Amino acid sequence: MASLKEKYGEKVKFYFVEYNREDAIPVIEKFNIQSHPETFILDENDELIFRMEGLTKSEKQLGKEIEKALGN
Repeated sequence: MASLKEKYGEKVKFYFVEYNREDAIPVIEKFNIQSHPETFILDENDELIFRMEGLTKSEKQLGKEIEKALGN
């Protein structure tokens, strides 16, 4: 993820949510998280536009989804 953070800088915000923390409950409920890990891409209105359950297999794959979300 570090290279994606470096590549997209201020265009994309990256968050890590620990599912077993009490402050994660609102996120878990909002997106109906049933397993972990999960990767999400949200638009500027916090609407879900991409979801992947399980480990992110490659930064390249995630980068493609980010590009789509940015309209590139």
